[in-house]
Amino acid sequence: MRRNCFYMAYFIIPLILVLDMIEDEQPKKKKSKAKALATAALIIGTAAAGAVAYNAYEAGKKLKNNSSYFFNHPDDYSKYLKSIWEKHPNDIDKDRIPNDVEEKYGLNMFDAKDAKEDWDHDELTNYEELVKYAALFGPLNIRNNDSDRDGYNDSYEVKVPGLDPNNPDVDNDGLLDGKNEDGDGFTNWFERNKMMTDPLVKNERYAVIVSPVHERNFYLFEMNGTRMRNFLIKEFGYKPQNVVLLDQKQATFTNFKRVVNSLKEKVTPNDILFVVMSAHGQPNIIHIYESAWYGDIAETLKDIKAERLIVDIDACYSGSAIKFFRNTSFNTRLLLYTSSNESTGTAGITGSMLMDLTERDKDFNEDGFVSLHEAYTSEYEWGIMAGYLPQEYDPNKIAKNTYLGEFCVK
Repeated sequence: MRRNCFYMAYFIIPLILVLDMIEDEQPKKKKSKAKALATAALIIGTAAAGAVAYNAYEAGKKLKNNSSYFFNHPDDYSKYLKSIWEKHPNDIDKDRIPNDVEEKYGLNMFDAKDAKEDWDHDELTNYEELVKYAALFGPLNIRNNDSDRDGYNDSYEVKVPGLDPNNPDVDNDGLLDGKNEDGDGFTNWFERNKMMTDPLVKNERYAVIVSPVHERNFYLFEMNGTRMRNFLIKEFGYKPQNVVLLDQKQATFTNFKRVVNSLKEKVTPNDILFVVMSAHGQPNIIHIYESAWYGDIAETLKDIKAERLIVDIDACYSGSAIKFFRNTSFNTRLLLYTSSNESTGTAGITGSMLMDLTERDKDFNEDGFVSLHEAYTSEYEWGIMAGYLPQEYDPNKIAKNTYLGEFCVK
């Protein structure tokens, strides 16, 4: 109890000095009364000091499980007393994290700055992990950026509806949500709940880009074939060896047929093929480096045995392709997009549709991801104002569950 004496000294020493002054300065007849008053003050001061010491003892035991804490940290005791006076004793440092929570998880209840810190580098502050999102999921681990160790970062799971940073298997399929069991670039949860594919079956992704115009093929965003290839690789995780670019003089129908025929040997019924053709056009024809009829293009693609085939034709009058694809029997689930309808001479949405897939305001159902249907919807609404009508042909009703990659926009 050495610190008891420390606190008592604040009261006793000044009073002793007062007694000395009284002895020296007061007339004799008043000394007796003055000493009596001083003695009473000394007794009261000593009692007060004892009360302060007892309060510090009890408060330390309650807040820090250490009865001597405040005797060793008098500045913290001052903050504690101030919090009582200001009526926030349960959150001494006013950082919105309760004292008991700070003590439990190793934060400093007397210093507010640690509430804004991100100890596990998961893009969530300690306050967010222990209070804000704890209201939804329970407290998160502020020293591990993947609290449930399922492969997803905590900040990812709190943003995406349906995920839980404290539950490693929200869909109860026996697989960790954030792991990629089959190595195809899609996590287990995303495959099961968004793509509607089997997370244990690999869905390899392939792309063929036919783009004869070098400088400015995708007009709205100046995304030529090279930039589009890089976009698929960087943003959506396509393997470079799986993205074939036929640009400038290589963008012929003969080369396209050759590439597609080679893919017939590679692509399995579990894989996804994305085909883009962008050039000038007229009804029923696209003018790549050598012109091609849409009927011939559909015939070339019909034998692809993929899990799904996504075709994007960016050309004037490209909507005229739909009737040829509709009348062709495919060995896969087909999803076709055209930049205009059959009678409109406009083009240039492929680049903007790709950009839409990475933009939060295009996530109309707010699930954290932009499907091809959502990207198309955005372009259609814009097209109405601009005077052209892009088209979506989705006979298998897969557009709402089709994504080029697992790109979270939240």
